[in-house]
Amino acid sequence: MKTNVTTFHILYVLFLVVCFSFIFSSGYAQELYEERQYEPIVLCGFTLSKFYDVPIDEIYMYAYRDSSWSLIPFQIDEKTYGPDSMNTRIKRWWYFIPEWWANVDSIGINSHDGLLTGHDELVFMIADLGDKASASDWIDNDESKNYQRLEIEVTDPFDENRKAYGYLYRSSSIGEDIPRPYDFRINLTDHIVENNRYSIRISQQTGLIEDVVIKPPYGSGVDIFDTQKIRFAGILNFGQFTIPIGKGGNPAANERDNLYIYQHTIHYTADPVVRVVREVKQSMRFGNYPLDQLSFYVVTKFYPCNGTLEGGADLDPNKLKDLFGTEEDIIIQLDLLRESWDFNAATSGMKFYNRYNNGVSIDGVLDEVVKTIDVPIKEWFLTTGNQGTMFTQIEFQDTSWMGIELYFYDSQQGGQGDGMYVPGIDTGDSLSFGDQGILFTNLTQDSVNLKLGFNAYFLEKNLPGSFGAQLSDWLNHPVIITSQAHSYQTGVDDQSGQNQPGKFELYQNYPNPFNSMTRIKFSLAKNNHVTLKIFDITGRTVKTLMNKNLKAGVHQVLWDGFDDSGEKAASGLYVYKIITQDHRSSRKLVLLY
Repeated sequence: MKTNVTTFHILYVLFLVVCFSFIFSSGYAQELYEERQYEPIVLCGFTLSKFYDVPIDEIYMYAYRDSSWSLIPFQIDEKTYGPDSMNTRIKRWWYFIPEWWANVDSIGINSHDGLLTGHDELVFMIADLGDKASASDWIDNDESKNYQRLEIEVTDPFDENRKAYGYLYRSSSIGEDIPRPYDFRINLTDHIVENNRYSIRISQQTGLIEDVVIKPPYGSGVDIFDTQKIRFAGILNFGQFTIPIGKGGNPAANERDNLYIYQHTIHYTADPVVRVVREVKQSMRFGNYPLDQLSFYVVTKFYPCNGTLEGGADLDPNKLKDLFGTEEDIIIQLDLLRESWDFNAATSGMKFYNRYNNGVSIDGVLDEVVKTIDVPIKEWFLTTGNQGTMFTQIEFQDTSWMGIELYFYDSQQGGQGDGMYVPGIDTGDSLSFGDQGILFTNLTQDSVNLKLGFNAYFLEKNLPGSFGAQLSDWLNHPVIITSQAHSYQTGVDDQSGQNQPGKFELYQNYPNPFNSMTRIKFSLAKNNHVTLKIFDITGRTVKTLMNKNLKAGVHQVLWDGFDDSGEKAASGLYVYKIITQDHRSSRKLVLLY
């Protein structure tokens, strides 16, 4: 049985969103599926085109180890395109089917179609993969031999000789239940997402995380978390009226008083195997002024050991005018923006690490810390002890702030470490144990992009601080995925849903345009040396994606929009060009923020 997904998690509208993605790690091992065993893989249907229009209930995933096949845990989440109920001009891909679609004649659907299509997603864990199987090795199912299988090859980006494999088969007669070793459960009453490694409770009022338990043997099994915290100070100028926040004796905005879930729009994965998706619509209010026009969806995805958050807001004045349907200028001038994770007193004895701080004790006593944050922001934090380990990484590309620094506040007296910028009442338990995050001060322009990327990981207890750097390195260098189609009768037949490479070909990147990650795929007719580069419209080399020898077949590489110097490339038109010993080809792509 596969899963139809509805969705998960938090954010807000005038400022930061906050959230997580979690992972465990138990050290280094020889096999790739042992070393990077806590990482999930998500493949969109476009990379599985050989299985286009195949009934999802006929797709199964296997691993080959010790000369035998095992069905592994996986799920396929369908997505359907349609409009938002609040603004029908805005259309997007949905993990769930909004109930109101049933009353819209132009859509005419009330469920997913049950077939694998380009925007659907296959989800599995590297830990469950196995070794390479020969073309003559096949599962013991006669019907599956009538169809091609798809070999999914996962390669270590640091060592192309280290690989792991999974195999997709098609059959309506397998009949075996998909394994559920991660034991995902959702408590819809208390909004708790848990599996056999961790438990998380989300506030029903703000949509933010309030409890985190790392279960034995990975942690002590106690709740170590107070609440995710948000602070905002500045002026909201709506032309006809102005709202001062954190000024003139007015308290700063915070998650408890200003952030709320819009119209109880919360959706969860219906039957999770390896992923829970939670989608929620967030909005803000300031006293008697609700700003529902700025409501936006936040999607958080929980995996067996990790999760991700997608969401945010572009507060460009012209876009704000369009959203509010007014000719008046709407300007948001921020003096301070702070997002942080606040632990509770149960974290006493744990230690805090990041790239500039090595083992700061969390004990409720104020500490001197190095507050340096590198820009553009890809900052990691590691908090560890007998209670377990929480690792977080934040990505934030907006550099329009004069001040960007680490926020770390450890005081059993409570309060805030924001100084005069954030007057007002504290939230949560009014204590601060290892409160950590990023503090932004003095915005230099009226427009700010608050589309952020967050990762958080729940790890084994008492990890060394150096492990944070290792996890960050893995996050910044994802594994490389290729696929190849096999037939039972003849062995290898074609690759990645394309015809068997008898020719060289460079495919169009997907997605295009993109704003965080795009995939470039190409086909080689024979073994060859490949150079693949990104150029701007002046012909300047922006990024060298590949310069190596490759075997014949279909290959793909990801570009995250960063150039060779580690800086984020600007929005605009780019050209990607591939050169081999025999061919050269180029295509255009668009990077948008």
